[in-house]
Amino acid sequence: MATLTIQINAEQLARAEQIARARNMSVEAYVARLVDVVTQPPPRDEELGPITRSLRGVLAPMSDDEVKAAVEEYRQRKYGSAGQG
Repeated sequence: MATLTIQINAEQLARAEQIARARNMSVEAYVARLVDVVTQPPPRDEELGPITRSLRGVLAPMSDDEVKAAVEEYRQRKYGSAGQG
């Protein structure tokens, strides 16, 4: 196995530890899995079910900023304002 040393801020490390713990994984295993997932090519059409295949392309692509805004809006609706919980 290769060794990788990265520098992240304390908040990012805490989130990584929390997510890894929730999945019964070490942070190292979580990061390795994350790299595996984000580097996989998208599934080919024939690998998708018929309903999923029929929905492909229905939504317009979103920029990273649009995705972040949508996720934040969802979190606000689900969990309320930051600092309430």
